[in-house]
Amino acid sequence: MKIREFIFFSLLSFSCFSQSDKEIIQEIQTLDTEFWKSYNSCNTINIAQYIYDDIEFYHDKGGITLGKENLVSSIKNNLCSNNNYKIRRELVKGTEHFSILYNQEKPYGLIHSGEHIFLLTINQNREYADGKAKFIHLWLLENNLWKMKRIYSYNHQPIK
Repeated sequence: MKIREFIFFSLLSFSCFSQSDKEIIQEIQTLDTEFWKSYNSCNTINIAQYIYDDIEFYHDKGGITLGKENLVSSIKNNLCSNNNYKIRRELVKGTEHFSILYNQEKPYGLIHSGEHIFLLTINQNREYADGKAKFIHLWLLENNLWKMKRIYSYNHQPIK
């Protein structure tokens, strides 16, 4: 009888653990969607709420950008400064991966990776796919809030 109880409670606790993982992943997916919606609409005020003050952004073509102020300024003054040029980021469905980081069985971070494409609209002409890349985002949990601490955008290539 004790073996059956052990198996039952082990399975029950595993089920709860998995649900917690699912909730964390769903929360990150929601935050990621909101972050990129803000990026695509050049809402730099909203972008800032999803990243740490000491964010590190690594880009294989544009180099390193350190700090929230510098990253937000870079987006505002480059990608969002020309009304005749609009860029939109889109996640490639089916490429996302999530790895939750734990410290003594408590989640403290999550690695989110995948692929994305960038679409351009120039002079209000038809939008077209310009490039693709891979990404890795390190999300950290602090004071019950998830924010991005590090962003890697790499392997940028033209779309053929």
